[in-house]
Amino acid sequence: MTLHKSQDERRRDILEAARGRFVVDGYSRARLNDIALDAGLSKGGVYFHFKSKREIFDALIDEDFERVMLALKAMRGLTGSCTDKLISFAQAGFRSSITNPVVPRFFIVMGEMALAHDDVRARVQEIHEAFVTEVRAILEGGVAKGELRQDLDTDTAARLLVTLMDGVRAAVAGDLHKPRQFERLLADGGRLLTEGFLPGAPKLG
Repeated sequence: MTLHKSQDERRRDILEAARGRFVVDGYSRARLNDIALDAGLSKGGVYFHFKSKREIFDALIDEDFERVMLALKAMRGLTGSCTDKLISFAQAGFRSSITNPVVPRFFIVMGEMALAHDDVRARVQEIHEAFVTEVRAILEGGVAKGELRQDLDTDTAARLLVTLMDGVRAAVAGDLHKPRQFERLLADGGRLLTEGFLPGAPKLG
């Protein structure tokens, strides 16, 4: 007997199948027929939920962005210093990527698409700036509480941290280090970077 699924579940199956196909085949070579097959649907079933392959791709970008933003916003209410929160967030993201490596590899596909398509590049830049804004807000909270140096340039600091997180995600996608090496990179590297944010650190310039 065929298991009945809701429309939301079918949509989820399509997105997960497409993410896998985009990672394995690349966006341009991925075929809707294969996505439909992987999702257990007909091609017409895919079209019932999405108008095109590009619409599926855009939905995956939005989904990843929303997941990260929700995690960052939820982190603001946690206990602990702002640096502890940020490092914990980065480590949680790393562990999730190790568990499901298709997710960071899709990040590479996004980058390739951004190089070829102006509208994708604009969307990726928009997402990047939103990420920076959330991290900057956390750092500003640390400055207000006296956890961080009062002269900290929170915008520059936020961009450094986001760059570190993006770099680790790209390294995970490329399987460049062993899991324990990534853990140390995020923990020790994060601490080394944020030490310069703390009160008493040497002034810049």
